[in-house]
Amino acid sequence: MTNLNPSSPLFSFSPLLRVRLTLALALSLAFSGAATLTAQPAAGTTAAVQPNAQPTSFWQNTVNTTLAGGVLVKTDGCDGCADAGATAQKAVGAGGYVDITATETNSNRFVGLTANAGRFFGQTHRHNATSYTDLDFSLYFIIGGYVEVRENGVYRTDTTYGPGDVFRISADATAIRYSKNGEIFHTTEVLTTFPLDVATLIMSRRATVREPFVGSAGTNQ
Repeated sequence: MTNLNPSSPLFSFSPLLRVRLTLALALSLAFSGAATLTAQPAAGTTAAVQPNAQPTSFWQNTVNTTLAGGVLVKTDGCDGCADAGATAQKAVGAGGYVDITATETNSNRFVGLTANAGRFFGQTHRHNATSYTDLDFSLYFIIGGYVEVRENGVYRTDTTYGPGDVFRISADATAIRYSKNGEIFHTTEVLTTFPLDVATLIMSRRATVREPFVGSAGTNQ
């Protein structure tokens, strides 16, 4: 119960009234204090994740690579060997696409789509696969600023690239389209199965692949 100083105005009232007023004051202080408390998770529990919590990495099943600020870097393996890469946690559905922002022009690496991520590193079978032929639809960024369209390893066409150029591989049920900075430069008519998993294969040491953006049908970035 709240202690009162004898000089308090409450002592000018009758003893019974003083008791009632003292109880009322104590209850008032208790409720006002409770209103200022901040809810804390119970011991042994985890607080709920907020909507703006940091998302998990785009890449998974990484081999001979390191993630640094949204960029995948080849940090191990031999220079020039197809022994580094990763698959993505996101896949392209019918009518969807993947946007790939080009980086340096002095390294070799593939980024593309595969109909069977099991053919890539860390998956259920052929987990040691390191062949670009396992990429059904891909862009091969080459030293010197050239990029080739490769489908299961087969050359289709090429164009130039520089750091910051945005390439898109879009897929629907009957065609795969490749574009550079919004302009389509190659189309392959093919019956496509979905989903198509995003994957990368990196040859050059210190080569980088920026985190791609995966979009769905009806969306555009």
